Amino acid sequence: MPTTKKHYLYLKKAQWFKAGDRKISPDDLWSKPLGDLRTILKDQVENIIKLYNIKESVYYSWLPKFIIRDWYKLEFLEPLEQTYNFQWFESLKNQDFFKHQNTYILDLETFFNWDTFILEIKKLDSHFQLEIDFDRSKEMKQIFDQGYALDKMRQDCNRVIDILDYKSDQPLHDLDVSLQAFIYAEIEKTNPGIVAPLTNRFFRDGQEIEQFVEHFPNWYRQNHKNKPKS
Repeated sequence: MPTTKKHYLYLKKAQWFKAGDRKISPDDLWSKPLGDLRTILKDQVENIIKLYNIKESVYYSWLPKFIIRDWYKLEFLEPLEQTYNFQWFESLKNQDFFKHQNTYILDLETFFNWDTFILEIKKLDSHFQLEIDFDRSKEMKQIFDQGYALDKMRQDCNRVIDILDYKSDQPLHDLDVSLQAFIYAEIEKTNPGIVAPLTNRFFRDGQEIEQFVEHFPNWYRQNHKNKPKS
């Protein structure tokens, strides 16, 4: 079960990519022509066009990258408990079916961090009395590390959180628009009145984000009460 905003960020990417092995990326919304998008993401495309009042004479065959980033940002700005994904998982967790089963709720963080993994697997082992041989933890970690190394989504989500928590200053040039939008939303939520820039270019690294927040002019600060919803 997802338990943190990072997990819901991961699901935002993974659900499109992994469902039916379609490998759809958030970047497809701005990097692919509308003719293709109306085949694979018709509802999302029509929502964006309507929300931003985009005219065909303006966007031609592609949607602007900065618009797609802003569209993602609007949902990330919503309180987590009000989002569709959060409510869906809460509903799933509270299904009567599971109340009558021997169910163990595994925190999704198990797959993002080795220390959490081994802790949660020990709890699961105790719950179901599996008698896992934890003397082989070294082998387990090798397998965990191999899987993590193959999953760029998990790596990117961890990287974004580390940058926002000032634990890292890694470059940001390879983040897709959903990850960029998450950073934008966190900037705006933690710095009331600051509006993230509407440009195709994104921040270079964590240090540039800090400079943007520190030097944002007071006369540009906005009231966010009337923000639209995606």
